[in-house]
Formats: sequence, C-alpha cells, structure tokens
Amino acid sequence: MLAIFNKGLVNPPQELYSPASLCSSRKPKLPEEIVKDFVSSDPPNAFSMSFGDAALLAYIQPGNSYPRHQRLLCGLDGIYCVFLGSLNNLCSLNKQYGLSKCTNEAMFIIEAYRTLRDRGPYPAHKVLQDLDGRFGFVVYDTKAGQVFAALGENEGVGLFWGVAADGSVVISDDLEVIKGSCAKSFAPFPSGCMFHSEQGLTSFEHPSSKMKAIPRIDSEGAMCGASFKVDVHSRISSMPRVGSEANWALGVNARKRCFIHQHSSPILESSYRNPSGLAPGNGEISSEAQQQVIEAAARILKVHEKMQSRAMKMKWRIQFVELRKDIPYDTSVTRLDGESSSDFCLSAFRIFAL
Repeated sequence: MLAIFNKGLVNPPQELYSPASLCSSRKPKLPEEIVKDFVSSDPPNAFSMSFGDAALLAYIQPGNSYPRHQRLLCGLDGIYCVFLGSLNNLCSLNKQYGLSKCTNEAMFIIEAYRTLRDRGPYPAHKVLQDLDGRFGFVVYDTKAGQVFAALGENEGVGLFWGVAADGSVVISDDLEVIKGSCAKSFAPFPSGCMFHSEQGLTSFEHPSSKMKAIPRIDSEGAMCGASFKVDVHSRISSMPRVGSEANWALGVNARKRCFIHQHSSPILESSYRNPSGLAPGNGEISSEAQQQVIEAAARILKVHEKMQSRAMKMKWRIQFVELRKDIPYDTSVTRLDGESSSDFCLSAFRIFAL
C-alpha cells in the first residue's frame, strides 16, 4: 500500500527529514513519480486514487500467492481507509459498535473513526487499545481534511514513513518503496503509536508519555530520518494549570469581572454585572453602593494576585474560605427574589503550607 499527503495537509515531525537526502546518490522523488513507479511494479493488480493535490492512495491487490497479511481498501462517506493485518476480536467490536457481522476491519476502522470525530465519547488511544491483533492502517477524511494513521504494538505488520522531494508525507508497508521515494528522509513508523494531522505523533499504549526522536545512521554512515520511541521519563500534563499567569493575563476590568464571577456570591455578581439585580425600590442601585462593590472586588483581586505569586514561589496551596463583610448601602436594597440583605458575601483567602 501507498499513501501520500501534501505538505499543507500533514506536517510530519521535523526529525523525520534528513539533510543527507540532498547529498545522496539517490534523490527523493515527487509524488507523481512515486505513484508511477509503484503502479508500474504490478500493473494488473495496482489501483490508485487521487484527491486533487491533497492526497493520493494506491493499493496492490494480493496475487495468487498467499500474502503475509490481509490488505483492505474501503471508503464510506468521504472517509477512506487502507488496512493491513487482522483483528482477533473483530466480532466483539462489531457487536459493541452495532455493526453487521460481515463488516471487515477497514470498515470497522472507518466507523470507529467517525464515532471519534462526530461524538468523541472517549479518547482515541482508548479505542486503539481495545484492538487485539496485528494491524496498521491509514485513514484519510476528505471532508474534514484530516489524516489518521496507527500501527499496532504486535509484530507482523510494519509501516514506514518519509518525506518526498516536495515535503509531502509518504506512508507505505514496502521499505524499498520508501527508500526509493524519500532517499534518507525516512524511518520506521513507531509501533504502538498513532499519528493525527492536527495532534501529531503520540503513543496510544502510553498516552501520558511523550515521544522522543532517536537519530539513525545507515550502513553508509549517513544520517537518516529519526525513529521515535516513548520517553518513559517524561509525562504529558493531562490537567490544565489553574491560576497560572496565563489565565490572569487579561485587562484590569476583565480580571475584575472574571474574579467576581468565579469567587463571589450571587448578590455581589448581580450587583456588578447587572445593577438592576439589586434595586432600591425604583429598580436602580445607587452609584455609591455600586462603587463600593467594585472597590471591594478590586481589593480582593489585588490580594489574590499577591498571595498567588507567593504561593507559587513557596509551593503553598491556596484554599478559599467564605467570609462575610458588611458594606454600607441603602437598607431598602432587596434582591430580585424579594429577600432583604445588608451585606455581601466576599471571598477571602487562607494559605496553608503543604
């Protein structure tokens, strides 16, 4: 099988490119040359599909000899999949996804991809972890303009990828095709990993670990495209940082509104965002009371920023506690629900050392 994707559609890892390709006796080829050579290797059984300048898929049907592994090419609703290998638990997966018994591996991958794309009930690595067998596949979504490729951890199916002369990404299960098309800018596709045109290369077997590039040198002593392995000593942060400087890199007024919205009582929030929420009879709050609310919120925000900076430096933990503070204003002020109140519930902070 052969898959070629334009540089504007897929951006491969920078480490996959090797400058030695320019000095090599074998130069990288353009996509048109790659497809022509691939199809000419077995014209009666070769088949190719072109999607303008964006992508190209080519496939050679198995001959009379028994192939090493199954090869399938399917398309449905603008989604095309080239599948290599087999799934041992295909029957149970079809039942889980509500598919018919005659659904093959390529059609299942398309349905699983559509489920992830349209509904996303769980992460992609969870879907791939449920696949039992030796497999490798490439999915091209013509509508969304996305590419999704993966290779199972079990040996038996191999994929290779490289960079063509114009920067296009070339994926194939034939090492000689990759060598002749990409010169030195190629490498084995890492097993147990998946590649998405938007999210890049990740490991579905170890989703919390980063990938690291391993330099490769061939028998001629030339630097080739790097291979990739899981870096067990690195971790991908799955939870966003709360209260970081980036979250507070807003204007003063925006920070006031954000702070009041997140850390104040409903009565304080309504008085700042909607003055009619506190109305002294005529539906308007006095300007003096409103100014006091804004100044009180600004003071709290200032204290919060100072304590947050100190807590980050000393590795302390900030804990919010609710305190009540009286703010004088017209006693006839009432909430929209009719309940009288003469104070506001503001947020204060207490710092505890770890």
